[in-house]
Formats: sequence, structure tokens, C-alpha cells
Amino acid sequence: MTRIPERTLESHLRFATYTFRDIVHNRLGGRNPFSNEGVRYSGSHDDSALNAGVERFTADPTAVRDLSYDSDLTGKIDIPVLTMHAINDPTAFVEHEAAYRASVEGAHRGWYLVQTFTKESEHSELSNSEYANSITALDTWVRTGKRPSPQTIAASCSAFDKTYATGCLYDPAFQPAAYASRVNPRSNGLKWPAMTTQQEHSWSRIDGVGIAP
Repeated sequence: MTRIPERTLESHLRFATYTFRDIVHNRLGGRNPFSNEGVRYSGSHDDSALNAGVERFTADPTAVRDLSYDSDLTGKIDIPVLTMHAINDPTAFVEHEAAYRASVEGAHRGWYLVQTFTKESEHSELSNSEYANSITALDTWVRTGKRPSPQTIAASCSAFDKTYATGCLYDPAFQPAAYASRVNPRSNGLKWPAMTTQQEHSWSRIDGVGIAP
């Protein structure tokens, strides 16, 4: 149902328990920013029983606002950004990249973003050849203003693999599915950027907005 690999299930449970507890109790003064109202869970042996019995949580609107102000991305990047993400990342699933691109494009900054994906199954410790190649591609983009593509980045990796010999596993044709294909939408839906420019300006005038450091 979760599509989380068994080998990372413990870490996901730890994040869900301790990270969320820290956000609610230590950063937001006991206010809950999370909700699963209206979510339809699927994939179990009895989805009707699951959805009838699962505990439901209602978010505090001020907690949602403060967490959003502190952590949501507006997409307003103004420098080159190059990402590299394993397609089978078991920790931060690859559909996050679709949400990030939608945020950047929603802010009309799509030219500044190039995303690459690799046929790997780890969250970190990807191929050293790919790391060196991607850093060099970003450096060249910044210095020359010539925007690379997933295809040109994949093509240039072999030169670095002669030094590092860890493989070049780019998949330049890959495009991640929509975020909603992995995360069941909440009652307010999914829209990107999650925090609009208008909200950012409005909330910035509220004394004490954001989460505790």
C-alpha cells in the first residue's frame, strides 16, 4: 500500500514519528499542521475497512500557514539549478521532482531548472562519476550561460567515469509521474507552488510567523 521498500520502512517510521513530533510539539507549540481528512487509502486487502477505521487528523490552519511559510517553495529561483535524482530512491521518492518542476514553472522560472534522473535505487551515495559530471555541467552553465540538457549531461559522463569508474546510469528520457500519483491528495488538493507569492507577502507581515528555530 505504501510502496516503501522493506529495507527503508524503519527509517520512514522514524521520520513519521520523531520528525513530525518535533514539528508539532517543539516547533509549533502543540499545533498540528497535518491532515488526512478526505484521503482515500488503497492497496490493502480490505480498503473499505481500512478507510472506515483509520484515524483521521484535522490540521490547525495557523499551523499549516506557519509550516508553509517556513518550508514551502515558491519556485522563484533566479540562478541555474541542476538536480540529480535516483529513479528508485526509497527515501525521497522521485515524484517530488514533478512537484518541484511544477513549482518552478508556476513561478515562470523554468529556464533555470534542469532535472536529471538515474537508474539507481539509493537516496544518497550515487555514482561518483555522475556527481563529478553534474557539478561540472552546472559550473559550465553558470560560467557560460549555455543551458545543458539531460541528454548532453548524460553524454558527458563517460569522461568522468574514466577517472571514477563508478558507472553512468543517467536516463535522459525519464520523466517522473505527477506527485498525486504517489501521495493521496488532501481535501484542499495539490497545487504548485504550494505557497504563492501573494501568500508569502501577506504572511510575512504577521508577527512571529513561521516555526520555532
